[in-house]
Amino acid sequence: MNRKTTIILAFAILGFAKVNAQNVGVGIAAPTAKLHVNQTAGVDAILVDHAGAAGNSVELVPTNTANTSSVLFIANATSGAGINNVMAHTASTASSIISNNQGLGVGLDVLQANAGATQPALQVVQNGTGNFSRGVDLYMDAANVAAGYTLFHQGTGVGMYVDMSNAANASTGYDLRHAGTGRGVYVDLSEATNASTGTALYHAGTGRASFMSLTNAANAATGSALYHSGTGVGGEIGILNTANTSMIYSLFHDGLGRGEQIVLSNAANTDMGLGVFHSGDGTGQYITMSNTAATRNSLGLIVNYNGTGGGAGGGGNAVEVQHYGNNGNAVDVFMGNPTVAAGPANTTSEYAVLSVSHMATGTSPTPGLVKTAISASNNSADPTILVNNNGTADGSGVEVYITPVVAANQAAAIYSQSADAGGGEGIGVFGFGGDLGVVGSTNGGNNLGLFSNTDFAAVGTKAFMIDHPLDPENKTLRHFCIESDEVLNMYRGVIELGANGQAIVELPDYFDAININPSYQLTAIGTATQPYVLSEIANNQFVVAGAPNTKVSWTVHAQRNDPTIQYYQSKIDNYTTNVRMKRPHEIGKYYTPEAYGKTKEYGILYNAGREKNYLERGAIVKQQRAVTAGELNSVSREKHDKKEAAAKQEMRSNKKRTAETVTKR
Repeated sequence: MNRKTTIILAFAILGFAKVNAQNVGVGIAAPTAKLHVNQTAGVDAILVDHAGAAGNSVELVPTNTANTSSVLFIANATSGAGINNVMAHTASTASSIISNNQGLGVGLDVLQANAGATQPALQVVQNGTGNFSRGVDLYMDAANVAAGYTLFHQGTGVGMYVDMSNAANASTGYDLRHAGTGRGVYVDLSEATNASTGTALYHAGTGRASFMSLTNAANAATGSALYHSGTGVGGEIGILNTANTSMIYSLFHDGLGRGEQIVLSNAANTDMGLGVFHSGDGTGQYITMSNTAATRNSLGLIVNYNGTGGGAGGGGNAVEVQHYGNNGNAVDVFMGNPTVAAGPANTTSEYAVLSVSHMATGTSPTPGLVKTAISASNNSADPTILVNNNGTADGSGVEVYITPVVAANQAAAIYSQSADAGGGEGIGVFGFGGDLGVVGSTNGGNNLGLFSNTDFAAVGTKAFMIDHPLDPENKTLRHFCIESDEVLNMYRGVIELGANGQAIVELPDYFDAININPSYQLTAIGTATQPYVLSEIANNQFVVAGAPNTKVSWTVHAQRNDPTIQYYQSKIDNYTTNVRMKRPHEIGKYYTPEAYGKTKEYGILYNAGREKNYLERGAIVKQQRAVTAGELNSVSREKHDKKEAAAKQEMRSNKKRTAETVTKR
């Protein structure tokens, strides 16, 4: 515009406008500003058409630094927009609005003052589809320590809401890239009465609800940290789709640290450290250690319990298994794969399947407590402990080794007691062997390989069996006991009569104390003259008479009558009656049913439960194999591989998206 045109325009404006105190009014008689435009018609009040190749269409340059008023103030009383900026040039890459604040104030301040407003204070509608067609970009200077995005919400609505309504959208709902050393996301709910969720994520699609990837190998910080000072749940994951077959929680750790750590540091906390509640038909918890090169330092599960309280009421248990069902064993422990036949092809481990050790010493001073390595109880008619050796290498069922220190303690390698309060029921030890039922031996002491603290009986004979002295390598020699209908002691010897034809036979000094009713047997040696008892036993001796200077072989049988036999006689009365009636539960049964043409089921000592367990020992093992580690391992390994592959693929995809879509313009 040249000078002439400007002058003409100025006079034209003055011709239509009224000048008042150097204020110019257009369509108004009393203008209140240097330029006051009052438009009552339905057209634009001011129209600036800038067709030049450079320059601003409108430029406002207030220069008074003391002026605190707005550079551009719009008081819009209409129902239209306060500012409507249309970028009509579709090929333009310029910004629609630029706010370049070189001062210390807010770069862009939007105030929605109408308390009844129902529309957003700031709305961005992005119809573009390019790589940089994001809704909002925020760039912060490297020296800026302030928050990149801050939202202060004093109302009751949602702090931030992101809605990805395009079902075909495969992008991330919220993508945060942090190249520094601070937190990626920080949520602080400081109101103590707030009962709402700190972070809530609802996912109706088929992808992950939450994904975290810490790719910096030198990063020693926690991947996810949650600190809860209240009384609610620290972390809760709910999978509500009953048809969902995926894992509720999957953790992949390629480093050297712990996979998961739970620390309950409140000593007053009486709740569980880890609770698994499973209402389905699967496994409650499964641990697989797949490193075949693992050493003995590697453990599948460690439970370290340091509780010492309890006293007579009992302390806590390091491990407790409660099985409320009626199918399956409470605990199965396998060394090797139970679905594969036993042998080197399965496992060559030389270690025990279960090793138990109690490191305390002495006996327990607390009534009801015992320092035992294994304690077992049972309420059924089946065995409390059942040992079944299925191997073909003739291993023992049970072997017990102890080393007694004090003889008076009478430490027993195996002690068993099976008796009712009144006596007469139960078997302490029952042994059945294909060769020997029970074998006892000793290396000193009383040197008794087998000892009975009451009576001793045998259905067969009582004998000794030794290596045959004339052919010990190939033969044995047996001698049998003489049976009697009385409880007798026998004493024998050879005595030489004196010149007077008499001799005193000295018996053991305890003879009178343990014997009554003696009988005598005398045999002359070297003479036909028969000897006789001159005087019977008194003061542990008796006198024999016969041919002078001859020998006499003598034998005395006496009825046993020591205090011990008297005690059992008074309790049982089992010695004076040789024939007794069988007890009610024994009637119709036999000690040796086969001798009378009966089957073993008629045996007094026959137990149907033991017979059943013996015949079904193979089925018991099969029952243990119903749930196999191999099946679980293959399924878990397959899911692990798929999840790991998906995780790595997503990491690669995230890195690719980072390079493509988050590049600064």
